[in-house]
Amino acid sequence: MNSELIQSSIVYRKEMALKLALYTFGGLLLLYISNHFFANRILSIILLLATVLPIFFIGSIMKYFRREVSINLEDLFLSIAIQNQFNKGETSLKLYFDEISSYIMQFPAGKFSTIILNLKNGKSVEYSFIKNEQNVEQVSGEELLKMFHERITNYNNKLNKEKKIVVKPSFIASKNGLFCITGLICLFAVAVILHAFYQVKTFPITLLFCFALVAQLLSKRKADLDIYKTLSN
Repeated sequence: MNSELIQSSIVYRKEMALKLALYTFGGLLLLYISNHFFANRILSIILLLATVLPIFFIGSIMKYFRREVSINLEDLFLSIAIQNQFNKGETSLKLYFDEISSYIMQFPAGKFSTIILNLKNGKSVEYSFIKNEQNVEQVSGEELLKMFHERITNYNNKLNKEKKIVVKPSFIASKNGLFCITGLICLFAVAVILHAFYQVKTFPITLLFCFALVAQLLSKRKADLDIYKTLSN
């Protein structure tokens, strides 16, 4: 039996994003209340600085959501042991490959490499690994995803087509993702036409934001499609 024991790090990316979003929303709400009910410029400046402060400490914030992980890759299963916060024990999970129906690999940001394992019971498991590890003893997220893919490919080679684990594109690289992007482009086009129809001399910042958002989504879709094509070949 071919076995690999791997040390790496994961980040609870969604939990971090949610808490940062709630923090930002709370800061903007307090800023709005300050401007409209107290009209205190000093208080508004303090609240504005407090709201944008996490941007400058994102590395330190990420450490709070980071966990050390040990992964054992076998021919028929994988096991993952995650060290809990402040080294208070660990959480472990063992998955046999025949429990997995499909998987998705993506790189949602420059710092993460993410794998989503869709199980036959309808549940899914998602892990976001640190893309580039500084510790030489740990495997980077990008390399780890390659090892996952190789192990699943080897497993699939022994099975009939109906029983193989299927690689799927990310949402943004899927047809539904294309429909969403197309819808945004149509709404953006309507906004531009209305803007020209009413002959407004200034170009709204919101339209610039929409243009930047669509451009970023198209770039992300292309990158995810390239990853999917590489994995599915």
